[in-house]
Amino acid sequence: MHTITTKFAACGIAVHFIDQDLSSAEPGFGEMMAVSGNLDDRYMNAHRAKVQRGLRGKVLSGYSTGRGCYGYESAEKMLRVRGSEAETIRRIYSDFASGTSAPQIARSRNADHVSGPRARCWKSRDVYAVLRRPLYRGKRV
Repeated sequence: MHTITTKFAACGIAVHFIDQDLSSAEPGFGEMMAVSGNLDDRYMNAHRAKVQRGLRGKVLSGYSTGRGCYGYESAEKMLRVRGSEAETIRRIYSDFASGTSAPQIARSRNADHVSGPRARCWKSRDVYAVLRRPLYRGKRV
């Protein structure tokens, strides 16, 4: 933000921040922006920690914290395994472990007419997403 205001100042333009009651034309503007930025950063870090703590508590109580992902469904705020999709996940891991590439796995799922995430066809990026997702390895948080 300070770089933009410096460029405007070079053109003779003052920037006014109404919510902070600051003007780039005032002396000490740079220091006030630095302090404001530091306070904003502290607030965001504290807020992030509170949200993560709340989500962790919900997960540890067995509740779902969002939209279910492929292989799972959210029923009565609980995350439950969806049988046919879970078998697809197991096959993806098995095929990958035996040396099959992600594009080959995607083509195989599509050839078998297995519906992919969000009811579309499988793409290699979907296979990679499955392989990277901690939930499929048993880690909820």
